[in-house]
Amino acid sequence: MYKIEIDGRAGFCGGVKRVIRLAEQNLSQGKTVKSLGDLIHNDPEINRLKQQGLQIVEHNVLEQKVEDGDVLLIRAHGEPPITFEMAAEREISLIDGTCPVVTKSQKIAREAYLRGEQVVIVGKKFHAEVKGIIGHCDGKAQAIMSEEDLKDLRLDPNLPVFILAQTTISPQDFQKGVEWIRNLGFQVRVHDTLCRFVTGRDKDLQEFSAAYDVILVVGGHKSSNTKYLHSVCKSINPNSYHIEDETEIDFHWFDGIHSIGITGSASTPPWMLEQIKAILEHQLNGKHSLEEGVSEIVQS
Repeated sequence: MYKIEIDGRAGFCGGVKRVIRLAEQNLSQGKTVKSLGDLIHNDPEINRLKQQGLQIVEHNVLEQKVEDGDVLLIRAHGEPPITFEMAAEREISLIDGTCPVVTKSQKIAREAYLRGEQVVIVGKKFHAEVKGIIGHCDGKAQAIMSEEDLKDLRLDPNLPVFILAQTTISPQDFQKGVEWIRNLGFQVRVHDTLCRFVTGRDKDLQEFSAAYDVILVVGGHKSSNTKYLHSVCKSINPNSYHIEDETEIDFHWFDGIHSIGITGSASTPPWMLEQIKAILEHQLNGKHSLEEGVSEIVQS
């Protein structure tokens, strides 16, 4: 028999719980809810919400007035001010689901920009959160995620540089970015805007990874948080695998082993972790029919 257990600290962060709750509350009231881009980086959870009526739309929806009664949901990653301005002009009803941690980062970056500092975000320049923060600096902030990105930086050597982080990158990546800019000879001020839900899991996750023969990290392939948590697990346990759903499980991973740990990122719904466990219990331990197990999960 295999020992199969779920990480007790895995699952949604507060920001993701909040935006999903906002979506479900408005959908349950019969409203047409349109999410401006994917609500979270998790396709199975997006598909679940689509079945409840959620629609995913792109920014071109802001170029026209939506139907009366429709609401546009801002995802946890946040948006630049222009999004809110365009919605107001076209009388589009907005639900602001921006994560409070991201809202704080936007405010910190804006204040630094207004002080005359050059704002640099260590993060992916095309990530929704980073684009939103850049927008709060009137498009003047810049982003780097690799040493190669330094060649595209346009910085005035006579002005101070203010550095902050995309909330979901790793502390190691943030520190690297800070050192790259320091090594260019700039006077820098650093504000650590990393999400503590993400960075605070490191120690527990390392212990969890060491306690099992194989680790499954469940989360979207577009999720920075999932990629980071997978790297933490793999640094401790080489038999750590990043999967988005049950279709990506390779049962050869479990040959000759005795225990499996299942964890997930801040955008991984608890029902997915339970579903993965039920499938493994069925396939490896022969417990209850798969249909019964999955049915119990959906009903709960």
